[in-house]
Formats: sequence, structure tokens, C-alpha cells
Amino acid sequence: MLARLLNYSATGDVTIHLYSNDATISDTNVIADFTLVTDPASISLTGTSWSITDGTASYAQQTFTYSTSGTVYGYVITNAAGTIVMWAEEFTDGCKLAA
Repeated sequence: MLARLLNYSATGDVTIHLYSNDATISDTNVIADFTLVTDPASISLTGTSWSITDGTASYAQQTFTYSTSGTVYGYVITNAAGTIVMWAEEFTDGCKLAA
């Protein structure tokens, strides 16, 4: 299941987006629950770049470059089309972006 979710078995890449609203994370979230940040842009996470060992998945650290100010509350992982929420995580204290 984990391999399929992350496209480790060629089912489609996933995308990481930052979000700027104080969303409540649950297992029923839909994309409309999040205000996705457009600066910085989302990043595609290629399925073959994931490492899966003993049920634990890891991916190389990703860096978001931005040019505007704002607050980012967390990130959400979606399918490649950005239409299905796979999981989300809220940052502990939010992240202030300063242009």
C-alpha cells in the first residue's frame, strides 16, 4: 500500500504543496480544506526517488524558494493532478515567510 501511495510501483507521482490557512487535519480532508500557496510553487515528488525500507518511506529534503511574505501552516501531499489529498501535516508553530 505504501509503495502504491508514493508511486514507488508506478501509479503516478505525488505533489507537495504548502498551505496558508489554519486547516484542521483529519482523515477526511479534501483539497478545498487548504489554501494552497502559489509562491513558492508546489514540487513534484517522483515515485522512483522514494526509499522504502521496513514500511518507512523517505525522500530527499526539498527546498521551497519564495518571493512574497506570508504564513505557511503546513504541507499537503496530493496526487499529481492536485485533486486528491493523500495526507497533510501542520507545522508546529507555522512558518513566517519574509520577502
